[in-house]
Amino acid sequence: EACGLTAVWINFDDWERALAGDKGGDGDCFDPAVWKSARGQCMEAANAALRREKDMVVVLDDTMHYTSMRLQCWKLARTCGSTYCQVFVDCPLERCMERNAARDEATRIPVEVMERMNLMFEAPREKHAWDACTVVVVPGVCSVWNDISRAKCQAPPLISDSELDPTIRRLTTETVT
Repeated sequence: EACGLTAVWINFDDWERALAGDKGGDGDCFDPAVWKSARGQCMEAANAALRREKDMVVVLDDTMHYTSMRLQCWKLARTCGSTYCQVFVDCPLERCMERNAARDEATRIPVEVMERMNLMFEAPREKHAWDACTVVVVPGVCSVWNDISRAKCQAPPLISDSELDPTIRRLTTETVT
């Protein structure tokens, strides 16, 4: 906003917590149906924001630990004719654990979950078109906004709507199970 741009922040964890609360959950245990629904709602909100205003910065705040998740975001940018950039925070697990321990109890992630996600995390690789515009942030080292401004890439136009469905549906279904 300080740069004169409208920004929307979509935090997947907040949406998931809210949806779990709406369904009577206590937030202490993972519910794949709630997770999937929250992800869908977040992507719909991002789609609506990108279509509403062309000069809007939409920040999708999530771990995006599977390549297929980043692919889905890249294709959304293509569909909306938006520029695209992703930020990869390259932070060692030990430092993540320290930061997590400093969180208030309501937002703290169980250690087992963090360890499991660390094992299954698929880091961005330039061989994928959707990972080519990645800003790598090493905590305390870089000037994030300047790097993001330089790295924005115009995603190639979407070939057809049918390009979206089969791949994303298959990859997302595989990641939930």
